[in-house]
Amino acid sequence: MSKRIRIARPTRDAEAAARFYVEGLGGLRTDLFRNHVGYSRDIVELPGCNVEIEFVHGPAMSHAPAPTPEDALVLPPADPTDIALTTRRLSRLGFAPLLTENPFSRDRAVAWRDPDGYLGLLVRGAGGEDGRS
Repeated sequence: MSKRIRIARPTRDAEAAARFYVEGLGGLRTDLFRNHVGYSRDIVELPGCNVEIEFVHGPAMSHAPAPTPEDALVLPPADPTDIALTTRRLSRLGFAPLLTENPFSRDRAVAWRDPDGYLGLLVRGAGGEDGRS
């Protein structure tokens, strides 16, 4: 039996973050609620893996997300067709691919910043199952 991992993180806008990961990266929204005692959450199953990310926004949050250049969500290897489709979907949402500071990521993946500034990396499928050459 495979167990699912869920990672929760704060967001400035739960709906905008979920749209990036669902409409852009191809994830599946598995749950959401709005304004439950002031909090909103969107839960998204990430494509190609058994992981969910939970975007949380609420009034008691004393800080905004503050990603560093290395805070990234690294998705499983994708073939060139999947990468092209993802690039088109994200472009329609207003997100353009970018060059990362890290040369390993720059050489091995296509990257975008989500609405909170976190990197989403789509690993190029060349090489082994884990994306290594």
